[in-house]
This record gives sequence, C-alpha cells and structure tokens, in this order.
Amino acid sequence: MMKSIEIFYDYKDIPGVDPSQDFPPGALDFRNAAMELIEAALEAESLGEWVGAEIGAGEVNFGFDVEDYDAAEVAVRRAVKGTPYEKIREIERRAFDPSDFED
Repeated sequence: MMKSIEIFYDYKDIPGVDPSQDFPPGALDFRNAAMELIEAALEAESLGEWVGAEIGAGEVNFGFDVEDYDAAEVAVRRAVKGTPYEKIREIERRAFDPSDFED
C-alpha cells in the first residue's frame, strides 16, 4: 500500500495574495517556499519524499509519499509552526495499492 499526504493552503491565507485572482502573484512563490521547508523537515527525519504540486481554484497544494501518516503530520506541523506557512487548511491522507494500476 502506497501512502501519501497532501497539504493544502487557501489563497486567502497566503500573506500578500489577492484571493479574487485566479493565479495571484505570490501564490506560486509561497507554495514553493512552503514545500521546500516541509520537504527539508520530512527528509531530515526520513519521513517523506516530495511527489507533486498544484496551483489553482483558490488554493495551492503539494504532496509527499510517506510511510507513517502520524509522524509525517507531526513533522509538518512542527516545521511550519511560527512561520508564514502555519495556516494549512488541510492535510489529506491518501492511500492506494500500486497493483490496482497494473495490467
């Protein structure tokens, strides 16, 4: 079973970003900086590896493959505490069996 977490931020919670715009300036930079901070924290503890990122529809999000949901989420929250990246809207847990995609 493959596990991942996906981290979501709303445009309205990103400092200096106008949430009324489809792709507001600054949202991509914010997403990338948050992603790098969280990636470094997860990698330092061997808890996760980056797998992808998106922007649009009023939000930014990015994901990591993980082995342990709880430990990864604790590391994420610890990494962003007291930073501009603290206002995570949601951390979504996902799981799938790779054999479901084999022919």
